[in-house]
Amino acid sequence: MTASATKTRAGLKKYFKSLPKNLRPHFEYFLKILEFKLPLEIAVAYVFYRIELAHRDTLLFGIIKKHRTEYRLVWEIIRKEQIGRAEFLRLFKNVIGTELPKPIETKLKEAEKIRDKAIHGHAPTDPEMRNAIKLALDYSNDFNKYVKRHAKFAPFGDLSGLAGGRDERLKPDTSRLILKGLGFRLD
Repeated sequence: MTASATKTRAGLKKYFKSLPKNLRPHFEYFLKILEFKLPLEIAVAYVFYRIELAHRDTLLFGIIKKHRTEYRLVWEIIRKEQIGRAEFLRLFKNVIGTELPKPIETKLKEAEKIRDKAIHGHAPTDPEMRNAIKLALDYSNDFNKYVKRHAKFAPFGDLSGLAGGRDERLKPDTSRLILKGLGFRLD
């Protein structure tokens, strides 16, 4: 399936449908983008947008689950934080307690090269963009499994119930100290 997934839109669509059921809803408009035959640049941008959301959710729910911090405060700080790839990897290690394995990270890195080409107007080819989408989806699947194994939730899955719960939460001042200790800027 992997080689044929990038040959056509139909192959990419078939590949997407082969991904785990819990992952696909995170990319709920992906198939529509392909079906409406919108430019692949839109599909690339959409997939990366959804990855960025999952990255922020990973940090948010990782902190909340592990440290019982106050949800609204943590969300506001993460929402405002400027998080590039290097910054995300640093925060991921601090929050989840382990580095993201290089083979998983490399998939995203390779896909980002094509995304950057598209975003900066360097006209990647359709095969390059289909390959970038496939790599990004592979990354999402692998990332999901890794976080599930280490933090007991899937950031590309159903996150309902993770923010609240009946657990007592720390006060905002204590939550701020934890965020500072994890490496977030609180300015």
